[in-house]
Amino acid sequence: MRKKIIIGVSSFVVLLLSALIVIPLLYKDRIAGMIKEEANKNLNAKLEFGDVSLSLIRSFPNLNLGVSALSITGKGDFDADTLIHANELSITLDLMSVIRGTTIEVRGISLDKALLNFIVLKDGRANWDITLPDSTPSTGDPAASPFKAALNSFRISDSRISYHDHEMGMKLQLAGLNTEGNGDFTEKIFTLSTSSQIAESNLWYGGVHYLNRVKTSLRADLNMDMERMRFTFLDNELQLNTLQLGMNGWVEMPEDAIKMDLAFALKKADFSALMSLVPGLYTEQFADAKASGKIALDISLKGVYDSLSMPGFKLGLMVERGQFRYPSLPTGINNVNINLLVENPDGVPDHTRIDLKKFHVELGAEPFDARLSVRTPVSDAALDGEIRGAVNLDNIRSLVPLEQGTSISGRINSNLQFKGQVSALNNKQYDSFAASGALELNQIKYKTATDPIPTEIAVCKMSFNPQRVSLDAFSFRKGVNNLTATGHLDNLIQHLINDTTLSGQLSISSPQIDLDALGMTSADSSTSATDTSALSLIEVPDWIDFTINARIGLLKMGDIKASALQGSLEVADQTIRLRDMDCDLIGGHVRINGSYATKTLRKANVDFSLDVRDADITETVNTFPTAGKMAAIMKQASGRYSATMTYMSDLDEHMSPDLNSMSGYGKLSTKGVTIRNFKPLVKVAEATKLEQFKALPVSDVNISFSFKDGKISTEPFKVSLGGIPCTVFGSSSFDQRIDYTVLMELPSSGLPGGTNQAITSLLSKANASGANLSLGKSIPLQVGIGGTVSDPVIKTDLKNLASAATSKLKDDAKALIEQQKKALEEQAKAEADKLKKEAEDRAKREADKLKKDAEEKARQEKERLKKEAEKQAKDALNGLFKKK
Repeated sequence: MRKKIIIGVSSFVVLLLSALIVIPLLYKDRIAGMIKEEANKNLNAKLEFGDVSLSLIRSFPNLNLGVSALSITGKGDFDADTLIHANELSITLDLMSVIRGTTIEVRGISLDKALLNFIVLKDGRANWDITLPDSTPSTGDPAASPFKAALNSFRISDSRISYHDHEMGMKLQLAGLNTEGNGDFTEKIFTLSTSSQIAESNLWYGGVHYLNRVKTSLRADLNMDMERMRFTFLDNELQLNTLQLGMNGWVEMPEDAIKMDLAFALKKADFSALMSLVPGLYTEQFADAKASGKIALDISLKGVYDSLSMPGFKLGLMVERGQFRYPSLPTGINNVNINLLVENPDGVPDHTRIDLKKFHVELGAEPFDARLSVRTPVSDAALDGEIRGAVNLDNIRSLVPLEQGTSISGRINSNLQFKGQVSALNNKQYDSFAASGALELNQIKYKTATDPIPTEIAVCKMSFNPQRVSLDAFSFRKGVNNLTATGHLDNLIQHLINDTTLSGQLSISSPQIDLDALGMTSADSSTSATDTSALSLIEVPDWIDFTINARIGLLKMGDIKASALQGSLEVADQTIRLRDMDCDLIGGHVRINGSYATKTLRKANVDFSLDVRDADITETVNTFPTAGKMAAIMKQASGRYSATMTYMSDLDEHMSPDLNSMSGYGKLSTKGVTIRNFKPLVKVAEATKLEQFKALPVSDVNISFSFKDGKISTEPFKVSLGGIPCTVFGSSSFDQRIDYTVLMELPSSGLPGGTNQAITSLLSKANASGANLSLGKSIPLQVGIGGTVSDPVIKTDLKNLASAATSKLKDDAKALIEQQKKALEEQAKAEADKLKKEAEDRAKREADKLKKDAEEKARQEKERLKKEAEKQAKDALNGLFKKK
C-alpha cells in the first residue's frame, strides 16, 4: 500500500512537473501571435519584441509571460520616436483564462529598465495617441476583446520617463525610476497604493530649469472611482530632496477634459528643506548644514484643463530671516527674506498676477535684492521691477562646499530698474517706459575636476534702455577658444513677457574656435565629432530674428578645419541663412550660400550652393565621409578639383544626411588626379589585361553631374585613362550600386596578348601577298561596369575584339583596293586626257597652218587682183590720152 502511495505521489509530481514544462510550450506561440495580431489591428504604431517566454513555475498557479526587447515606435510625424522601450516586460496571466481561450485575464504587469518617452507637438498631437479608431459597431460586451484587465499589481524598475510638451514649453525628465502599485482593478471603486522613488528629477518650463537633479519620492494612496474616472488622494507624501509636501484633493478625467481640485502644503516648515532645491547647495554634507528661519508654502490648483481653458492656481511663498550655513565653512547665506505670490483666480491667463514684493539675500556680507510686479500679462503687461546687488564669486567657496577640483571666481554687478506697460514698447513710445541700468561681469573664471580647462569671461558689459539691451563688450576664453563680441537686442522685455520674436544683431571676432573643446559636438570626448551617432539635431528656435557677422581665424569641429572664415548668418523663422560665407577648407577655398531649417519635427532641411576652388580630394573624403558615399571612387583617388554645386537634403535627428532625399546638380573639374586600387577599375584591368587601370592617371576633365533619388548621374565626358582616350557616362547610387559605360579607343599596340597574336598572323599573311596593310592607331572597345563598388560586374566586347580588328583589316584591304582602283582609273583618265590634248594640239597646229596658208593665198590673190586692177586702170588711162 505504501509503495502504491509513493508511486502515485511520484506520478503526480512527474505529471505536475511535466505540465509546468509542457503547458507553456503549447501556448507560447499562440499568445505571442495574439499579441502581435491585436497590436496590428488596434495600434497606429510599430510593435516589436525579441524572445517570448512562458513559465508556470515563476507565478504558479498563474502563467507568467516574459517579453524581451519590447519597443513601440510611432508612425508619421512620430516615426523616429520610441514611445516605450523595455529590456523586459513581464505579464502575469490567469492560467485558466488562457486554456479556455476566450478572454485572457491580466493579473500583473512589470517593466524592467524601460524608457517611457511622451511627446506633445505644438499643434497638440501626442505620440501616445496610437490606438486606431474602432470601425466595428460596439456590442457593449467587454468580453469581445481577447484581453481583460484583472490587474492586481504593477511595477516599474530602474527606468526613465521623458515628457516633452512643445505646446506648453515644458519638459520633465525622471531617471532611476522605481515604482510599484497594488489594487484590484476588477472593482469599480478600490484603493490603489503606490510607492515611487526617483534618483533624479529635472523640470524645465518656459526655458527655466526649476528642478535640477532633484531626488524625489512619492507615497500615495488613491481612491479609484473607475466609473466616474475620479481619483482622490488619501494618505500621501511627496518629497523633493528634503522638502516634504502633502497633497489633498482629487482629479477627475471625463472624456475631453481634466477637472481638479488639489492643494499642496508643507508637512514640515523647514527652511533648510527649501534650500535643498537650490542647485549646488544640496551636497553630501547637506545633512550637517545649520538652518533657521520661518517658511510658509501654499500651492493649489482648481478648475478645468482642456483645449479651451486652464485651472486657476496659486503659489505663495514666505520666508523670514532665513539663515543657512555649512559648519565646515567660514560664512553662510544670511537674512533671506522672500514674499512671493503668483495667483490666477479663475484660469483666465490675463488674470494672472505676479507679486514678488521682496527678495533679499546676503551672500556673506554682500546683499542682493529684487522685486517684481506683473499685471495683465497677456493683453498688455504692466511691469514694475528692480534688480540690485553684487555677487563676489570668490566667496562661493566660503558658502558652499565645492567638489574637489572645482573653483569659481569673479564678480557680478547688477543695477536694473524698469516700469511701464509693454504696449508702449510695442508702439515705440519709449518715453512712456522707464528702463535703465547695467549688468557687468568681470574676470569670471570657472573650472571643475571633469572640465579642468577654465571658462573665462574677462568682461561682459550690458546696458539697458527702453529701446534695446546693448552688449557693449564681451570677451570669452576657454583653452584655445578666444572670442570678442558686441551687439544688441531690440525687444527683450516684449519677448520675456509676451513670447514675441527676439531680434538683434551680433558681431563676433575670434582667432580660433574649437567646438569640440567647447563640448558642442559630442557628449563623449572619445567619440569623433564626425561620428553622427554622437551628434544630435541642432534646432533653430522659432523666437529668434538675429543677424550674426563673424570673422574667425580657425573653426574646428571634429575633422572639419575651416580657416579665414568670414560672412554673415541670419537666424529667423527657424532657419539659419548663410550669406557669402567664405573660408579655406579641404585644401582649397569654399564659398557657401544657403540655408539650414528645422521647421519639420526632428529633421533639418539644407539648401546650399557651394563654390569650391582647388580642393584636395583626400582631405575632402577624410573631412566629409558623405562625399565618399556619394562618389565612392573619391576614396581611392588623389589630386585636386574645383566644383560648383547646388545641394538640397534632409538631415535626420543625428545630423546625418538622408541620402535618398539628396538632390542637386553641378560641374566638376579635376587636376592631376590618380586613382589607385579602385575595385571596379581593378576588375576592368583583370578583364581587359590593361594593367594601368590598377593605378590610373586621369587627364584633367570637366564633368556635369546631377543627383536625385539616391543616385548621382554624369553626362558623357571625354577623359584619358592611363593614356587611353575614353568617353564615360552612367550613374552610381548612394548605396554603392554602379552603372557606368566606358567607350575606349584602344591603342593597337596595347591590345591584349591573344588578340595581338591573331592580328599579327593575319597581317603577315595579308602583307606576304604584297598588301602592305597595318592595323592603324586604335580600335574601339566598350566596357560596362555594374554591380556594386565592393562587388563589381564587368562586361566587355573583348571576345569580339579580334573579329572587330579582322573586320577592320578587311575594311582596310577593301579600302586599299578601292584606292588602287581609283588610282588606276585616275591614271588612265590622265593618259586619255593627255592623248586627247595632244590630238587637239596637233589639230590646232594643222588648222593654224592651213589657215595661215589660206590667208597667204588670199593675200597673194588680193595683191594680184589689185595689181591687175591697177594695170587695167592704167591701160585705160593711157588709151584715153592717146585718143586725144
